[in-house]
Amino acid sequence: MRRLNIPKVFSLLGLFMWFWSATCLYAQPHVKERTMRGVWICTVNNLDFPSANNLSSKEQQAEFISILDSLKALNFNTVFVQVRPAADAFYYSAFEAWSEWLNGKQGQMPTPYYDPLAFMVTEAHKRGIEFHAWFNPFRVSLRKTELADNHILQREKEWALQYGAARMLNPGLPAVREFVSDVVLDVVNRYDIDGVHLDDYFYPYPEKDIVLKDSATFEVFKNSLKAYQAKNKADSLAEWRRYNIDDLIWQLYVRIKKVKPYIRFGISPFAVWRSSQKDPLGTATKTGATCYDDLHADVRGWLQKGWLDYVAPQIYFSHQLAQAPFELLFDWWKRNSFERNFYIGHAVYKMGDLGAANKDSAWLRPNEMAMQFEKANNKAQGSIFYRWTHLKKNPLHLKDSLRKWYNKPALSPAMPWLKAELPPSASFVMIEGCKSGFLIEVPALPFSDMNWQYHLYRYDGLLSDAPEWSEKNHLVSFSAQTRFYLDRNVLPKGEYTYVLVVGDRLGQFGGYALQNLVYKKKFTK
Repeated sequence: MRRLNIPKVFSLLGLFMWFWSATCLYAQPHVKERTMRGVWICTVNNLDFPSANNLSSKEQQAEFISILDSLKALNFNTVFVQVRPAADAFYYSAFEAWSEWLNGKQGQMPTPYYDPLAFMVTEAHKRGIEFHAWFNPFRVSLRKTELADNHILQREKEWALQYGAARMLNPGLPAVREFVSDVVLDVVNRYDIDGVHLDDYFYPYPEKDIVLKDSATFEVFKNSLKAYQAKNKADSLAEWRRYNIDDLIWQLYVRIKKVKPYIRFGISPFAVWRSSQKDPLGTATKTGATCYDDLHADVRGWLQKGWLDYVAPQIYFSHQLAQAPFELLFDWWKRNSFERNFYIGHAVYKMGDLGAANKDSAWLRPNEMAMQFEKANNKAQGSIFYRWTHLKKNPLHLKDSLRKWYNKPALSPAMPWLKAELPPSASFVMIEGCKSGFLIEVPALPFSDMNWQYHLYRYDGLLSDAPEWSEKNHLVSFSAQTRFYLDRNVLPKGEYTYVLVVGDRLGQFGGYALQNLVYKKKFTK
């Protein structure tokens, strides 16, 4: 332990100030309370951002900054932004065309030019918000649409599958899976993102009288899967489709971790993995589709094999829905997350909606979301809200509730299975008293791929060590390049203990610094 005295420099400020102080340096702290506070930001069909496809670059930038500022004010800590909604890109890509939802025409770059993804990541990190890049792996179009000259299907027409009005890339082709993996890794390599996120769209949701015509692909490639078939004791189209999605998920996890081990990789699947009518490991639910049997996404298997860092099931059902009650599904996913992080996807879009209420009246009652949130906050690692525009509308005063639920900043959940070198120990340069409170100066830290951040905590009283850390004592998180913070909420003769620590993307902390202060001021001016 090392004690440091703070210089008495207050005469320079035109006031007389007495305080007692001591700084102590300690080993890594234990932080009890961490939680995911996320929101999905959809770009497809201009659902959330940009709000229209005719905004100028400056208007797009202002709109995204406004979104981030609103989320920061509500103490959110993560955004999941759809950067590849339909085999297109919200960033410069050598693989794919610019998205039509940027400027109204696929293949057309922003004018004046800027890189939306680079801009969004930078602005999120300025505010201490994590940026997770959200990809749709196989979707090409939701309707008949004109493809840009440099669209992948203009070069590889045989990769296309039609399903009703929608087009998709054929997951059964090894070249397609490798291409999708290359697209994701291109972003991982070139952008300072914190996570890679996939949602529930793999093979399409079933529609009446529509058949996905991939049996010819199956006949070509099934013979190369003998080891897989022997292991799974099956030689069916459904098993082969599951193998294809398994292969993509495995490729992504291995390749991402090889390049940047700290990047979190996760899925937000449909709420029901499988019905217990088909598998005793499933749930006693009755829904029109399941992950395993219809979307061919064995999410439970991926978690069991360690191919995901988190799962965020879209449990968009209420507690009272008999076919698929929230509580039943929540408990199932918690049991089957295999010690990986478990977040809940919340259906903000259903709150107060008469259409949703016609099927389930629970969505007209504010306490439905309150009950879901309480479960997510107490028995999971947090929540992700679908989606920004609905949250912005404040249905059933949700934002007012969030101001109570999220009344202090929070760190995102740690992932102890992801290892990296610990951040450096923190230190104070000085703390000065002034009319407004305590001005805290910290040293600027060098740039790090681990996106180091300072986290500042304050406790009442003079403590010799930091107690169990919690959200209520968390004052602020800020960039490791930020030098100053002013704490205005101090009282005359108040006794305080400040604790400063450097954290990284994985939730790891270096050694922390502790500063005892007594504040008593008498101003001469």
